Amino acid sequence: MAKRLAVFVEGMTEQLFIQKLLIEMAGRHNITIDLVQARGSASARMVILKGHSASNTRYYALVCDCGADNTVASDIRDHYDRLSKQGYDLVLGLRDVHPEPDAKIPAIRSAIAKIMPTGAIPVHLVLAIREIEAWFIVEDGHYPAVHPALTAALIKARMGLDTATVAAESIAAPAETLHAAYQLQGRAYHKSRRHVQRTVDALDYARLDIELSTRVAALGELCGHVNRFFT
Repeated sequence: MAKRLAVFVEGMTEQLFIQKLLIEMAGRHNITIDLVQARGSASARMVILKGHSASNTRYYALVCDCGADNTVASDIRDHYDRLSKQGYDLVLGLRDVHPEPDAKIPAIRSAIAKIMPTGAIPVHLVLAIREIEAWFIVEDGHYPAVHPALTAALIKARMGLDTATVAAESIAAPAETLHAAYQLQGRAYHKSRRHVQRTVDALDYARLDIELSTRVAALGELCGHVNRFFT
């Protein structure tokens, strides 16, 4: 039976990113991934989380788009017992804090800790400071895949943003900043499936895991949990 992972994320961007991250870290032929959505009332959300019960790959992942940042922790809490009965080995959550100010981060962490379930399955919720688009910004090797003339040097010259040194957590509006960078060569970044998929496909996941995970705390936390699952 495949080793089983459930990941709860706040939206489509995070879901597509996690899907690609898992494929790159496990190897495409080693993992089966189901993408599902949780919407509506608690009872309706229960039905959606079934996923596949079997897999012919070494690993299986269920990645659930919870539809909002404030439902990630509650969805984990509400479905923990079911996931335990279905034989899951690890439950992860990923949400951001945008547009909440940094001053609210301790309160957000405290609220999450109060409702996180405890039991046989380990549970970890990663809190990305601002948005995960900040991670995309600092993975500056992906820009030429969006447009051949789009480079980190151009972004630094035109926007004053040094992607090699900027603290990802300090970028106030990452999605808008990423869009502005793409616009330097006539490209766009909106939270549409087409734009998000293009960007997540362009990212260097080995670099995110090995190099940038030491620079961005939340990314390092996420990659650490995933690496340990695959060990």
